[in-house]
Amino acid sequence: MNRIRNNNILLKAEKVEWTELGLLCRIKAGDSLSSKLRSESSGEYPVINSSKKPIYFVSEWNTSDDPIGIVRSGKDLGTPTWYDGKYFRGSNNYSCTILDRDLLLDRFLYYILSSKKEEIRKIVGHGLVPTVQAERLKVIKIPIPPITVQSRIASMLDDYTTDLENFVEALEGEKITRKQEYEYYRDRLVSF
Repeated sequence: MNRIRNNNILLKAEKVEWTELGLLCRIKAGDSLSSKLRSESSGEYPVINSSKKPIYFVSEWNTSDDPIGIVRSGKDLGTPTWYDGKYFRGSNNYSCTILDRDLLLDRFLYYILSSKKEEIRKIVGHGLVPTVQAERLKVIKIPIPPITVQSRIASMLDDYTTDLENFVEALEGEKITRKQEYEYYRDRLVSF
């Protein structure tokens, strides 16, 4: 918590500009997955489409070193996605390709978009299938502090994320242990 309270000094006397996302990034939907590729589902490249996690793996990729996306429709509508390296970006995922990496860092933008998930969900077009509209997404305002501040913020949030993931993993391990313990005693107590 001390790290959070002391974050105000990160921005002390720093100028923060607010800019529309569409001026900072190229926003484009991914590609439809052919039925041939879909039927293979045994390749090395993950398909990132309508959720943060890969839905399956295919033998072709259409995205490399463009890690940020936003789920266009489905259960995780408006959720930012992050995937490093080569992968297949499906048609239910917008890419947010930064135009000037000297102005904006990928990881910082990912965290900003994560904080704006509810705002993104409010710009959904309500047709037959609720879908995030690219034109509305482009006008969302994004804060742009100096690159050094972005780097420090992203680094701190990465640390928090790692700590949280480790904590959740430990809880899962504890849950499994407790379940096994429960089953052992249950079986011992009810066997006559």
